[in-house]
Amino acid sequence: DVNGTLWFVRNGEILRVGNMSHGWSRVILDLSVPLSADLDEVKSALMAEANKLATTPKWRARILRQAELWGLESIADNALVIRIVLRTRAGAKDDVSRELRARVKETMDALGVDIPTLATVVASGFDGAMSVYGLHPPRTKPLNVVAERHTRRRRNRPPDEPGR
Repeated sequence: DVNGTLWFVRNGEILRVGNMSHGWSRVILDLSVPLSADLDEVKSALMAEANKLATTPKWRARILRQAELWGLESIADNALVIRIVLRTRAGAKDDVSRELRARVKETMDALGVDIPTLATVVASGFDGAMSVYGLHPPRTKPLNVVAERHTRRRRNRPPDEPGR
C-alpha cells in the first residue's frame, strides 16, 4: 500500500495480514503554513531540507529515495497544507519522521514562517468538562452474573469402569 505495508490474502479468503517490517515504509509529512506564506519558497526550502537529510551520513542508509513533494494537499480557512514524503527502510520510518519534523521546524523558523496552531478544545472546571461530548460515562445497569457449574468428564474410560 501507500505506506509500504505488504498485505497477504490467503486462498481467496477475506483475511488480511499486514507486514510493516518487510520492504519499505513511507514518511508522510503534512505541513500547515499561513495563507500569506510564499508557497514556492516554502516548497523549495522543504525539498532542500529533506534531500539534505537524505544525504546526511547518519540518515543516508535509512532513506531509500530522494524526497518527493506531493504539493498542496489542502486549503483551510487559515492555512495551506503541503505534503512531502520520504521512502525509508521499514524499521526506520519513525526515527526519520521525527528528524524530518525537527529539521522542517528549524527551516520554517529560519524563513520566518509561523506554523499555524491546531485548534484545540480546553474545558475548564467540572462544568466545562461535563459539557464536552463523550466525557459522560455510559449509563448501565448492573448485571446478575450466575457462575455455571462445570462437571468433569471422564476421558477414555468405559462408563462401567470405576474411577481411580
